[in-house]
Amino acid sequence: MTEQTAHHYQLEQASIRFGTIIYLPAAISGGDVFSEDLEEALEDGFGDKSWRDAWGTIGFPDIDAILPEDARRSERSDYYNEAFYRRDLAWFLVKVEIPVPTYQKGFSGHSFSWGYYQSHWLAARTIDEAIRKAVAWRDEYHAKKLSEAA
Repeated sequence: MTEQTAHHYQLEQASIRFGTIIYLPAAISGGDVFSEDLEEALEDGFGDKSWRDAWGTIGFPDIDAILPEDARRSERSDYYNEAFYRRDLAWFLVKVEIPVPTYQKGFSGHSFSWGYYQSHWLAARTIDEAIRKAVAWRDEYHAKKLSEAA
């Protein structure tokens, strides 16, 4: 089994899909402008949060710890770009999607349809890490839905 086939199998078995994958160093390589995809991803996933708060929400390292002193006072993406390349922070931003489970009281299983799904953004260094984080998030989400149905 190839690595790509193994990834596909893991995601399929967990009923997870990756709706969007953004390679962060490339998405901020435009100097002082984030790529349109990254701008939309941050707005979609984090709304009114600052860039720094958004990074922390998805599991990215403390941005203030990796930025030079003068960059900590700025929201300009060129500082982030510099930090990525200086610190070798080749991360992916991944939008994970799962079908929303429906649990019935008194039954141990659940039903679902891809017509209604939940999404979650996460940061990972590798696709393997993204899959592990996605499965962990899915498990937490299912546990929450199961407890709501009880």
